[in-house]
Amino acid sequence: NGEPLFANFQFEDWSMLSLRFELHLLSHAFRKDANDADRVLVPLDHLPFYYNRYFKKALSTKTYGADTVEEVARLVRDTILVTKNPISKLRVLESQLPEELECLNIFVMLTEEHRRERQRRIDLGDDAARLKFLAPGTLSVPSGSLSSGSASPSGTPSAVSAAVAAASTVVRPSAVPPPAVAMASGAASPVQIRGLRPSFGMPGLRPSLPGPVRMPPWRPW
Repeated sequence: NGEPLFANFQFEDWSMLSLRFELHLLSHAFRKDANDADRVLVPLDHLPFYYNRYFKKALSTKTYGADTVEEVARLVRDTILVTKNPISKLRVLESQLPEELECLNIFVMLTEEHRRERQRRIDLGDDAARLKFLAPGTLSVPSGSLSSGSASPSGTPSAVSAAVAAASTVVRPSAVPPPAVAMASGAASPVQIRGLRPSFGMPGLRPSLPGPVRMPPWRPW
């Protein structure tokens, strides 16, 4: 009926779509860049390093509700397979899709198929099918770092409020006297204090004003 495949996507589905596409690109790009017959697949243990190297961002397993990199890769097993290299005996990543694709819609189709299957299992009462992804902008604070009652009424921890208050406080060094005190005691003169404009509101500081201006006498032409 003209409805796009991603009409019912939530943030978890968009994250899965990006993960599929990025790991597919990484798998084929690594083979080209390595240019080595013995290194055609990305080692699973080195995935976080190469992911950061290619995409300039960290691969956080906690974002995908997983504990290991292998669990993250198995979330998109319809696109990426975790196999064992027969030569090095290391677990590696292998893309199930060819390098050259006629259309990139395949990633949207795979994500929608996975979403429908996941929703069907949830409707049947399978709570294990739910994705426990961290929502964008979610900050995980370790338990015990904030004691009970340490938050202010506005929801901001008191430690943060104290830090902001301390940062906004201007501290004057005690070794340097104020300009008015320095000049009153003779320790400094107006010439020595550069960039200081005299003010009548500062006690002990009298501005040096020029004398009266004398006009020449008027003479008729």
